[in-house]
Amino acid sequence: MLTDCSFSLCADIRLIGKEVWSALFCDDNPFTRYEFLLALEQSHCLGAKAGWQVCHLLARDQQTNHIIAIMPMYKKNHSWGEYVFDWAWADAYQRNGLNYYPKLVTSVPFIPAQGQRLAISQTLTQADKAQLIHLVTHFLQQCLLEQQLSSWHGLFISPEQQAIWPQDTLITRVGCQFHWLNKGYYDFDDFLAGMSSRKRKNIRKERQLLTEYQLSYQFVQGDKATLEQWQHFIDCYQTTYLKRSGHRGYLNPDFFMLLRDSMGRQFNYYW
Repeated sequence: MLTDCSFSLCADIRLIGKEVWSALFCDDNPFTRYEFLLALEQSHCLGAKAGWQVCHLLARDQQTNHIIAIMPMYKKNHSWGEYVFDWAWADAYQRNGLNYYPKLVTSVPFIPAQGQRLAISQTLTQADKAQLIHLVTHFLQQCLLEQQLSSWHGLFISPEQQAIWPQDTLITRVGCQFHWLNKGYYDFDDFLAGMSSRKRKNIRKERQLLTEYQLSYQFVQGDKATLEQWQHFIDCYQTTYLKRSGHRGYLNPDFFMLLRDSMGRQFNYYW
């Protein structure tokens, strides 16, 4: 049984190291990769000034001093960049004379995509993992009290991982996302065949309007894309946010350049 486990908070992912992080987060999700989160920290998209204070949770086996679990975590002074829209909660706290901020958040910053949030060593038994979850929950409760934080939020946790958290101490918040799934379509006409005649006609009419522009595209692997192509992507990202939200987005050019150097092969660029 897991009897001797200690917890700590780490303010810099480099102190954990790529080898340890990658050994625990061993799935193919690009957003929980060491390189991705490191780029966020090094480009200062995260940090006290950005309102995302890094405090990754580490669990150690005290007998071996090995890290047996990691959970990316941040102390937040606002709710920007989370894509869960909990402003009503903050307002309710304020109306009752309480402070909603700072709060504690486990998430991948600026990425509203589900995935693994707590990485546990595969050397642990199922019983040990269940006990670890209990200990993590207790440690989080202590953090809230000692640091005067209003709450802990686990955002976009995969359904598999949601099921392992104790339901008697946590509240499940349900959101809605719309995803397009390729259900084995042979081609675009096969996709349209599943729609009503009116919708097929409307889509074909909209696509016909684009023919006069004589558009074409090509796939470029991220590490093969030129600086001009990366800058074009950054411009598109910033312009989209500027039109939508009045600012140039949460991710700065330095982040994308770091990503280009460390994870270019994991991304396809459409040009």
